[in-house]
This record gives sequence, C-alpha cells and structure tokens, in this order.
Amino acid sequence: MSTTQISLRLGGDLPSSEELTQTLGIKSAKFVRRGERVSKKRVQPVDLWILKLAQFDTVCL
Repeated sequence: MSTTQISLRLGGDLPSSEELTQTLGIKSAKFVRRGERVSKKRVQPVDLWILKLAQFDTVCL
C-alpha cells in the first residue's frame, strides 16, 4: 500500500499562526517557526505553515 498526500506549504518570514489563520480563514495542520528544533540534529531554517488538503491510500499491484 502507498499513501499520497497533497498539502499547501507556505514558507519564509511569515506572520504568526493566529494572524495567518485569521487572514486566510483556515487553520493550518502544522506551523513551525524558524529556529525551532524539529529533530535532534535539525533546526527549522524558515517559518513553515502547512495545510493538509487530501490523503489517498492506494494499493500497488
């Protein structure tokens, strides 16, 4: 089985998550600020706002 995901990602120097939600009228699935630790070895280089649009599970024959 394979999973395909479709998402909208905004990256860069972004306003706060609350401001983006109010402006766009949509709450993100994930919001990460530049400088946040995202794993033991990685720090987020830019602000990232992610909106999940769809997910499909497909069977590979």
